Amino acid sequence: MQSLGNQLAKGAVWMILLKFSERGLGLISTLILVRLLAPADFGLVAMATAVVAGLELINAFGFEIVLVQKRNVQDVHYNTAWTFRLLFATLAAVMLVSLSIPAASFYEEPRLVTIILVLALGTFVGGFANIGTVQFQKELNFPKEFILRLTVKLVSFSIAVPLAFYLRSYWALLGGMVSMRVALVVMSYVMHSYRPRFSIEAWRELFSFSIWLFIGNLLFFLRLRSADFIIGKMTGSTQLGLYSVSYELADLPTTEFVMPVNRAAFPAYSKVANDQPQLRKHYLDVNGLVALFAFPAGLGFGAIAELMVPVLLGEKWLETVELIKVLVLNGTLIAIQVNISSIYLALGRPNLSVLVSGVYVALSLPMLIYFTNIHGAIGAAWVYLATSLIVAPLNYFLLLRLLRLKLGTFLASMWRPLASSAVMYYLVTSFVDYFGTSDNLAVNLWGLIVGVVIGVSIFSVTDALLWWICGRPDGAEQRVLTVLESRIANLSRRVKMLRAGKQPK
Repeated sequence: MQSLGNQLAKGAVWMILLKFSERGLGLISTLILVRLLAPADFGLVAMATAVVAGLELINAFGFEIVLVQKRNVQDVHYNTAWTFRLLFATLAAVMLVSLSIPAASFYEEPRLVTIILVLALGTFVGGFANIGTVQFQKELNFPKEFILRLTVKLVSFSIAVPLAFYLRSYWALLGGMVSMRVALVVMSYVMHSYRPRFSIEAWRELFSFSIWLFIGNLLFFLRLRSADFIIGKMTGSTQLGLYSVSYELADLPTTEFVMPVNRAAFPAYSKVANDQPQLRKHYLDVNGLVALFAFPAGLGFGAIAELMVPVLLGEKWLETVELIKVLVLNGTLIAIQVNISSIYLALGRPNLSVLVSGVYVALSLPMLIYFTNIHGAIGAAWVYLATSLIVAPLNYFLLLRLLRLKLGTFLASMWRPLASSAVMYYLVTSFVDYFGTSDNLAVNLWGLIVGVVIGVSIFSVTDALLWWICGRPDGAEQRVLTVLESRIANLSRRVKMLRAGKQPK
């Protein structure tokens, strides 16, 4: 089982590297685009993508998850999954075309007709992607998945940014989105030799598990995208643009970091699903790792928001400061719970994810309508945060009961990062309040740099001190040190071999 633990750690490192690379490109792209485009451009695309995401739920049966979770997978399962994915993508594209005019009427925005038609083409093309790449995740072959997804992101970046400079309109965003779908299809066949064929032979096996995934994805869509419909309808494209950019930035340090860890953890959980002690151990290891990064990243991001927005986004985006502060706290709460859904899936209990999401949607939707109507986008942000606070205890109750995990043992895996992050947040916000903001970009940039350095230093020292006081337990801190020591040792070995005129292996 130690071997599996090492694979999990290496997989998490690869996926984190991938996400940092992807989000690094995404952040650079966003910072360029927000300077060239108006908030209303982002709002228009957010309106359209909400409609597209809703119809793409037709294809949200999670066949890839079934292929990873299922032990004895044969070609017939891959072929059936690919066939239904293509059929559902085609159906979604046709429905998008037919609903483009009604959607434009709903938002009272005629430009949406053309935007949705373009995105419908991307939906159709995306259905042809090679299902064989699921084997990268199933076989824990994360380096290949890293190359595949990063290449796709690079293609999107290289299309969107030049278009933004040339067109100065939302067409740059559309060009990046459609080119990403095309690149994924092409690269999926370049990087994997599997060639899917039309078949529906294994449909019963796939749908018996996938129906819960479909319901879960439907509820997840309502959790994630309801605000797009409500804000867009009630307040217009500018407010929705401010909200969508704030949400994207707020997700960067938290949820976007956790997703790759979760992606690496799920196949490992599936392999030890029948061994509860090992599953419990792997979960605690991953939870500690998530807490070690998500807490300081999320709270730190919120603490420096007042300095970050004028430096990175510009004066026309100052309204996003309060949105980012609230949404990043919500993102942190979500980030430390995302890994729980992988436990549910690995144990064949997707119904528990459906239960949690159902409660979340039932609580949030009425409040979203009411508070968005009164307070606009910031009202929606507070609703999400409040709902996450209410639902979190239910999610953890189900997890602890399922894994027979004691509350004290669970808290022991994450209390040090939480305490260290709280200390960091207090001191960094005190610095930001003392430093203040200026109309001078250079002054704000200097304050932002100093604030980041203070935050990283305070968290690192505080967490290391708490870890040492606790007797240096075998937790997330030890995992990170082990990985760093291994990387440094490998780098040193390669340098020595190069100096000796030998080719590193």
